[in-house]
Formats: sequence, structure tokens, C-alpha cells
Amino acid sequence: MQLTREIAFTLLNHYIRNEKMMAHCLASVKSKSVVKRMKEKSFADSVNRENILECLKIGLSLEAFTEICIHSMLPVSKEIGL
Repeated sequence: MQLTREIAFTLLNHYIRNEKMMAHCLASVKSKSVVKRMKEKSFADSVNRENILECLKIGLSLEAFTEICIHSMLPVSKEIGL
């Protein structure tokens, strides 16, 4: 659960800055883009990347994990402000 929350904050940090994306931001998020941005220190700088990278220990790539998180948040995107 903690990892999903951290991914949510990461996504929010990136997309909240672009008002044009707000209406459909989570539906338009691509896991590949999130993975690419995770390498930037300024992207979601308050997120503990070590926690997110725990997915690698169980055999999930960061891109696969991000995809799972995005799809998991879609049904509740309005409730969590995405």
C-alpha cells in the first residue's frame, strides 16, 4: 500500500503542474513516462525511491509496477484527486 501511495504522489507532482491534463490526468499517464521521470531528482523529490524500488526484489520491473499502480488507482481516481 505504501508503494502505491508513493506512486500516486509521484504522478500528482508531475501532472498537477499542467492544468490542461487535470481533467484526464491519470487516464493519460504512461508508465514508461513515469519511469523515465523517476530518474530526475526534481521529479517527486519528496518520494522515497528506495520504497518504490522494492518491487524489483519480487521480480517486478519498475515499469510493470507503475502500470499496476496506475490501473489500480483508475477506479478511485476522483476520490484520490487524480
